[in-house]
Order: sequence, then C-alpha cells, then structure tokens
Amino acid sequence: MTEKKKNSVLGGILDLIILVLIVGGAGYFGYITGLNQRLAPVQLVPAGTLGAIWPAKENGPAKPETPASSEASAQASNQNSKSSETVASAETETASSPATAKPSGTSTPKGKTKYWLVSSGEEYIGSSITAKVNGDTVDIFFAPGKSIDISRKIKSGKNTLTFECKALEEGYNKHPGDASFALSVKLVSGPTIRDDFAPSAVLFTCKRTAADTKDATETKTFTAKE
Repeated sequence: MTEKKKNSVLGGILDLIILVLIVGGAGYFGYITGLNQRLAPVQLVPAGTLGAIWPAKENGPAKPETPASSEASAQASNQNSKSSETVASAETETASSPATAKPSGTSTPKGKTKYWLVSSGEEYIGSSITAKVNGDTVDIFFAPGKSIDISRKIKSGKNTLTFECKALEEGYNKHPGDASFALSVKLVSGPTIRDDFAPSAVLFTCKRTAADTKDATETKTFTAKE
C-alpha cells in the first residue's frame, strides 16, 4: 500500500516536470521566432504593394503620396518656377533698361524757350571769358567747342548777362597782337538746344582777340521769352 502511494506521488511529480518543460520550451521557441522576425532586414517592394509599411523618418512616419497629391505638388512647383522666372525677368528688364537721366539743373520745362552759351573761334588767344547770369557764374571759356545750357538760370522777365574778359599770361597767347585770331561766346535761344542754330537765334556775342591785352567787362540785358 505504501509502495503504491510512493509510485503515485513520483509519477505526479514527473508529469508536472514534463508539463513545465513543454510550456517553457514552447515559450522559448516563440520568443526566438519573434526576435528573428524583428531583426530581419527590411525588404523593399514596389509602390502600391498591399500590406507594405512605409519607412519611418526622423520627424515622423512618411506618408504615401497619392497620384492626386503628386500632380498637385508638380503644379505648385511649376507655378513657383514660373513666378520665379517672372520676377527674374522683371529684375533683368529693370537692370538692363537704362534709367532716364535728368539734366542737373540746366534744362527748362518742355515747351519753354531754351537758352545756352556757345564758344567758337580759336584757342590760346591770351584771354578767358567768364559768363555770369543774373550775378551767378555759369562757366569760364578758354577755347571753342563748349556749349552750356543756362535755361534754369533764366527767370521770367528781365535778365542780365555779364562777360568778364581777363588777360592771361604770355604763354597762353600763341598769336600776340593778331586780331584775326579771336574767341567768341554767344548767347543763343530757341525751342531746342542745337549746334546748327540760325544766326537770328543769337542774342548777344562777346568777342576777345589775341590783340586784346587788357581786362574788360560787358553786361547785356534782355527779357526772357516764354
């Protein structure tokens, strides 16, 4: 009787041990299988594959781009590109188009009579001619070929033009005593400033020859035309 009880207890213990081993083995096998699957390399598949998982990015999971969103992105990119090209084209046109230069205080409004001084004749005649309009010095003439617009210096009504002629040193006179060599400064008026003006457009003329050796001053008075 005692012998049978011992055998029964030992059999129960063995059965329990076998059960524990089976359960533990099954759990270990499942753990190893799951670990292998987690460590398995990612397989790249074509876009649109069912069950495919998109790889995660640093800032969150990447979302698949649908055809509609792709077209919208392409259109937005094209619009941005066209806008950039338009701005660049406008900047290029602005940069390539020269700015309209405005005369620096020497021209009158369009439609008004213009006034300008022109020098002609010879150089090195031993004198200089300083022109003053209403007391303001406009320029000093030493040689021919100079044209100065004095329209903005002219006021409506009465004006004065003064020529101050000054004798220079002997080195500036290549024709001493010869009155045939002269330098002239003319006051000209007209609708537009031009070199081929008519003689009738000349209001006053100051002439200085190589034979003139003394300083002199000439003052002319005139009324400005509208």
